[in-house]
Amino acid sequence: MSNFQEICVVRTDGDLPLAKYKSTKTGMTVCVSEFDGPLISGYLCIATEAQDDDGLPHTLEHLIFMGSEDYPYKGILDQLANRCLASGTNAWTDTDHTCYTMTTAGSRGFLNLLPIYLDHILYPLLTEAAFITEVHHVNGEGEDAGVVYCEMQARENTGESLCMLNLLRTLYPAPCGYRYETGGLMRNLRESTDNQKASTTLS
Repeated sequence: MSNFQEICVVRTDGDLPLAKYKSTKTGMTVCVSEFDGPLISGYLCIATEAQDDDGLPHTLEHLIFMGSEDYPYKGILDQLANRCLASGTNAWTDTDHTCYTMTTAGSRGFLNLLPIYLDHILYPLLTEAAFITEVHHVNGEGEDAGVVYCEMQARENTGESLCMLNLLRTLYPAPCGYRYETGGLMRNLRESTDNQKASTTLS
């Protein structure tokens, strides 16, 4: 880690060392915690912010798993993760960040999988076909469908989600990203979210 400068080292739960490094070239921050155990976990957090209720951070989270420039195949990331003795890959989108996760048995698999995962995160394909499948389309029965759309359909009109969205809209003025639904509102996913917007958000 020749271009990484140690920022600090702290002791956490049970006196475990946690070191924070920052790249002098890119500004990327890396935190490393070393302790005995068979599993190696990585949490790759990217700052993301919604500018409206189109759900672009959530849309990008899903599209990243649909292939990258060097690995242009849907599902290849999880196939390679299985070969590296990983328990799969996953991600979540929050109000101000998206976090991509992976856990492998041993460091060799982790180090083999990391560059492939980073290629997906930094250079996703973002194809129209992937957008239609993963985000929103109308199925053969004339119903709205898509993985992102169905996820939001399951929670958008729950009491908890409605109260939280109204609270955030009251607390934060526009254009603050904290006031928007980062997952996307169903109406926006149907009418205004598209692959072009998702591609523009990444650049």
